[in-house]
Amino acid sequence: MNIRPIHTKCRNCGRPIFLVKTTKGKTLPCDRAEKMFVISASHSGRFVTQSGEVYTGTLATDGDKDFDRMAGWPCHNDTCPKRGAKK
Repeated sequence: MNIRPIHTKCRNCGRPIFLVKTTKGKTLPCDRAEKMFVISASHSGRFVTQSGEVYTGTLATDGDKDFDRMAGWPCHNDTCPKRGAKK
């Protein structure tokens, strides 16, 4: 892995997350479970790869071709059940 994630918890929902520094120097909170995804123009979610690249995509399904799939951590801002909640 080329990046060093910091383990912490989400301030809103309390789930364990990584804080991942991207190749552009931005820090993104990511879910800890790596998922397979396919790049998509529709904004279903952002994924951070092990090299720190950020892609917009959707979770891979059985119908997706293997060469279209990539592995990455989903951005927690897109998956948090309490997204936008005020403390």
